[in-house]
Amino acid sequence: VNRLNKIFHQRLVALADNPYFVEQHERTQFEYWSLRLPVIFAQEQLAHSAEQHAAIVDSLERHDGDLAEKLAREHICSTMHIVADALGER
Repeated sequence: VNRLNKIFHQRLVALADNPYFVEQHERTQFEYWSLRLPVIFAQEQLAHSAEQHAAIVDSLERHDGDLAEKLAREHICSTMHIVADALGER
């Protein structure tokens, strides 16, 4: 699952062809791997993340950029909540 998640994000960033987006993704990856504790996602969290990924891809395939942005922002927020909860920061 982690491998597919990593591939999804790398491919999405590459397709964006946006240097700022690439830089932010690289920073996020560096900071994620520098966490003081590993964050383990529960099965239901992984399933929800996969559903979010599928919805983002679907919106991109339909050329609905506004929806893709909305879904991507929701995905980022839900992931941030998972990490914050795991680190006891919420």
